[in-house]
Amino acid sequence: MSGTSALLFELLILNKTIFRLAQYKQLNYADIAVIRIKACISCCQNSCLFATITVTRSTKGDCTMAADFEFHRNKVAGAMSMPANHFHDTYEIYYLCSGERYYFIKNKTYHVKAGDIVFIGKNELHKTTEANRIAHERLLINFHERFLAPAWEQESVSLQLPFQSAGHVIRLAEDDRRTAEALLLGIEQEMNARKQGAALYIKALLTQLLVFCSRLTTASGIDSVERTGPQERKINEIVAYINSRFDDPLSLQHISERFFISPYHFSRLFRDITGFTFIEYVNNVRVMEARRLLRETAIPVTRVAEQAGFDSIAHFGRVFKQIARCSPTAYRKNERVQADG
Repeated sequence: MSGTSALLFELLILNKTIFRLAQYKQLNYADIAVIRIKACISCCQNSCLFATITVTRSTKGDCTMAADFEFHRNKVAGAMSMPANHFHDTYEIYYLCSGERYYFIKNKTYHVKAGDIVFIGKNELHKTTEANRIAHERLLINFHERFLAPAWEQESVSLQLPFQSAGHVIRLAEDDRRTAEALLLGIEQEMNARKQGAALYIKALLTQLLVFCSRLTTASGIDSVERTGPQERKINEIVAYINSRFDDPLSLQHISERFFISPYHFSRLFRDITGFTFIEYVNNVRVMEARRLLRETAIPVTRVAEQAGFDSIAHFGRVFKQIARCSPTAYRKNERVQADG
């Protein structure tokens, strides 16, 4: 077999391996957003193919371990909203290069403009929606704390402060914007070039970005970008109520009566401000709690369903799989495998 034929044969085997991995992990093949294959052909005596595969999913509520570091640049010409099921076990940095967006995070909505940088902690429910129909471009970083270990714990104040700030969003002054963009561009260039020491270089740039933003967070004069009109305050109050009472029976009628708002008006207003329907939001909050219980406790799945606020194990299983893309049992098993190894 010629060297070229052998290489094609190896790539065919590799592709089949990826497909089987997708099936084993209970992923849809179309859901796999990033499959990075590093192939190196050495010409010593025989051609050899070395490949490392990292599989992640475009929907972050998955049951596979995401890559320790991901960087994405996206430009969208028209209207676009994120999927409803967006929370994950990684930290996120979102930088808006151009355009405007509304960004719902945890229990508040922010009006994000070009030059704003957004920090989202682990397992914080968040979603962007259009502020207008003009094009927007953004840079997105997702990373696991392992990526910056041991500095992540040793320098926790300097590195973690932007994610702990109640404001979530920093509106950068012009000079600060140039500094942040230079660091982000450096990360992007290293990701694309894949030169020797790229991972180390990216860690250094990310560390510099976090320390820089940490200093801005502690400085005075940071503009608030939170939407604070009377309608936003009403929905924020309702969201806080849902977040604290998700294990109670919650219905559209119950919320409407408690907060003196018509069901129709509430449904429309809730979606306009958060990006979620009422049911989508409640289900996501409950699944987040279920994931936590599955990770951190050994209580039976039936108890997990009950404590997370689901009225039946069948309903729990359907909703969990819809959002997490795997069954509760598979999620718990996968988390234990990751913890062990």
